[in-house]
Amino acid sequence: MIHPVCVIGGGASGLTAAVAAARALGEPGVVVLERLPRAGKKLLSTGSGRCNLSHREAGDPARYHSAESPATGGAETVARVLGRFGVRETLDFFEDIGIPVREDGRGRLYPYSLQAGAVVDALRFEAARLGAEIRPDTPVRRLAREGGVYRAGEVLARRVIVAAGGMASPSLGSDGSGYALLEGFGHTRTAVFAGLTQLTAGREAIPGLDGIRVEAGATLRIRGRAAASARDELLFTAYGLSGPLALSLSRSVSALGGEMSDVVLEADLLPDMDAAALAARLAERAEKRPEWPLENLFLGLLHKRAGLAVLRAAGLSPAALCGGLDGGGARRLASAVKAYRIPLTGTRGFGEAQVTCGGVRPGEFDPGTLESRLSPGLYACGEILDVDGSCGGFNLQWAWSSGWVAGTSAGRGA
Repeated sequence: MIHPVCVIGGGASGLTAAVAAARALGEPGVVVLERLPRAGKKLLSTGSGRCNLSHREAGDPARYHSAESPATGGAETVARVLGRFGVRETLDFFEDIGIPVREDGRGRLYPYSLQAGAVVDALRFEAARLGAEIRPDTPVRRLAREGGVYRAGEVLARRVIVAAGGMASPSLGSDGSGYALLEGFGHTRTAVFAGLTQLTAGREAIPGLDGIRVEAGATLRIRGRAAASARDELLFTAYGLSGPLALSLSRSVSALGGEMSDVVLEADLLPDMDAAALAARLAERAEKRPEWPLENLFLGLLHKRAGLAVLRAAGLSPAALCGGLDGGGARRLASAVKAYRIPLTGTRGFGEAQVTCGGVRPGEFDPGTLESRLSPGLYACGEILDVDGSCGGFNLQWAWSSGWVAGTSAGRGA
């Protein structure tokens, strides 16, 4: 049997591509080959199991990255794909298959039930309703073209969509094997590195802070230069830093390739209060409570262990009395709060990463269809392409958008 469309990979982009191809085809004939025992495993882990499926600003091409310059296709591909299937189309699509969406206070979009499993099930149910077949435990080691037909393992198809993912979180299905499938047809890729992963730091850099969550702003400084900044929740851990803020800054750290000399995260632990106002408040509090030890000075402002870390960073003893704090000491403490310095040692790498930065060059595919410029009938979508987005639903938006464009194009062309 020759299938009209074969999709390699049953993740977010692959399942979307299968649904889009089946709708465009108008009849059964789409087959999805998934290497794991179940499709959508990586999708189940997104958004801490709640599936942060998009963001209100996810239609903005400027929120996506590619090593390819605009002249060679990266930016054009992102803009064209998002223009065809953006946030509005995504929300309508999920509503149509039974997933109403809710928004949090930061613009992040989730299924109303806050269950990633519901998103996976809805995609699977829609694929089945349209007659698309999902074959689990079916890894594809080789892709070849024989005449006008592609062979993916034992499957023959007129059109093939490679949605095999990148290298992030290999235990969830992305092991990098998809690159070779496309490279066999002359496609090339940029250097790959881990994105949206945790940051590592020595224990001495975060003394006693393990387990503390704070709303913070932060600036990443690489050899004195401000390389990136963000504001979100920051989680201190035994190995360093996690939470959305750390993940947002990790791309710039991973891109260093291990060259970690003088790489520092400056965390603003009270981002809603400027340094002058904070120094005045601390001086006033010290004057009112001269008998307090300094370890009480941040009561109601910071977690106690965070306050102790700030005192150490400012060179002040927690046991010293507030009565001895002068204006200069208050300003020094305020500076330590607004720019708490954490020397970094690296990132957790692909094992913990949510997305791969780098990949197959988008410019080698038609930006309007995601069909290969090198081999007719061959398409690619999702993380395997050199496109990665900001933290907060942008990468899943790329998966839905690119999967839809590739699937619709393959279905119409089959």
